[in-house]
Amino acid sequence: MIRFKLTADKQWLQLIDFDDLLEQRQVEIHFLKKVKNHWLYEKKGWNGEINFFFRGKYLAVGLWGELVKMGKEHNIEIKIDGLEDLFYDITPEEFQNWVDEFFVGSDSQPRDYQVDAAYKMLRYSVSVQELATNAGKTLMTFMVVAYMLQHKIANKIMVIVPNTNLANQMQEDFADYEKHRDEKVGIKMHLVYGGAEEVRASANLVVGTFHSLVKKPKEFLEQFDVVIVDEAHHSSSVSIKKIVSQCTNSKWRFGMSGTLGDPKFADYFTIQQCLGPMVNKITPDFLFKNEYATPVDVRIIRMNYLDMDIRDKLFKNKAMLADSDPVKVYNMEKQIVIHSHKRLAFICDMIAKATKNTLVLFQSVEEGYGKKIYDRLKEITSDKEIFYVAGVTKEDLREEYKVRMKTGENRILIASFGTFSTGISIDNLHNIFLVESYKSERIIKQSIGRMMRKHDDKDVAIVVDFVDDYSYKGKLNHLMKHSQERILIYEREKFPYHIYNVDLNKIYD
Repeated sequence: MIRFKLTADKQWLQLIDFDDLLEQRQVEIHFLKKVKNHWLYEKKGWNGEINFFFRGKYLAVGLWGELVKMGKEHNIEIKIDGLEDLFYDITPEEFQNWVDEFFVGSDSQPRDYQVDAAYKMLRYSVSVQELATNAGKTLMTFMVVAYMLQHKIANKIMVIVPNTNLANQMQEDFADYEKHRDEKVGIKMHLVYGGAEEVRASANLVVGTFHSLVKKPKEFLEQFDVVIVDEAHHSSSVSIKKIVSQCTNSKWRFGMSGTLGDPKFADYFTIQQCLGPMVNKITPDFLFKNEYATPVDVRIIRMNYLDMDIRDKLFKNKAMLADSDPVKVYNMEKQIVIHSHKRLAFICDMIAKATKNTLVLFQSVEEGYGKKIYDRLKEITSDKEIFYVAGVTKEDLREEYKVRMKTGENRILIASFGTFSTGISIDNLHNIFLVESYKSERIIKQSIGRMMRKHDDKDVAIVVDFVDDYSYKGKLNHLMKHSQERILIYEREKFPYHIYNVDLNKIYD
């Protein structure tokens, strides 16, 4: 048996006793994890390992679930003194009764799984949940906030979001969720993001971006009883870890995300270290089967357009660079993508033929690839409104484009992955074109999640995934390998997909 105890500040699990040194060693091994793509760092002299079991005695309290799981896997009895202090005394029936009463007459009736998710946020004072896009994270958060304020178990609550769009959207949605009630909860929300004024002392709910909240002094962060992290996968970032670590008086910390990453790697543990164990998972497949989300149809377009002599030069350069600088190999292929006239013509022709509202996501902002697509589409189409959004686009203009996409038809929004892959709610999107290669599971799942929102006029969401096939003598190029990783994501998420091979040289001779 290995025995831990919860420290007085409820921040750590301290090792106090063990029967066997081998068992302690097993704990140390389990909590020694490598970062993803660790091989890149190994070339620079670091093995990529992170030790979460600090100095052999202390484990962050958020990892208690992983500790228990490790014990079960290796048949080691784990005892944690004081663990019950991490659970709030509420039953599912009690919370369901409150929900039933609160939402009488509301148009926003919570679904059973949403009530269960909100209950678990209350029950476990430190936790994370992996919730697919369209699961209804904002409504879940509202239920927790409303319950806490109404029952006076929290005075100050902070919600950390990745961007200003989500902060503004949350304010609108919260007002909508209780508009049916004559007696309001008394939520006094204050938004904190670039250029915002000082937070009102009367505010009991602060919603802010981590870019702005990280600039706040420790005294400001210490006032919050509850810390909620939306898009919790960002918790591996230095900013969010700093914010959460300074909320020393918080009794609750929980996070939500569409993806928490691969359990084999350090990022997955870092999120739990910061916020708590994963206590719930809602998958896209669950939402599809229960008709809570629009089914997805992925169409993978493998484009062949590169002459063989150029492929030969590309692979010779790759052979020279692969061991020394794999990033340069990727950038070489990326430059071919950006400067191919055939490729640009083909993808724009496909986008122009799409019916209903379309989202086009690109990556190369500095190289102006999205702008090239925008300019080309403006030339070849006359019956569609076309909008362009990148990092420099002003917030009010982004909001206007969102409204026009929601209310109009046959419109195209061209946006960078960074601005529109996360947290944007537009249910009137029917097609998405991924025009540049990405292999990040988080980005891919969230990008596709933009399409899954239900709409009266949408039976299926079409995802077009463009792939650049520069394969040569049986060897795959970098961007083809990215495609293989995306296919694994589609298979894990149970997104049906079909692969189409297209020779652009025959189309644009």
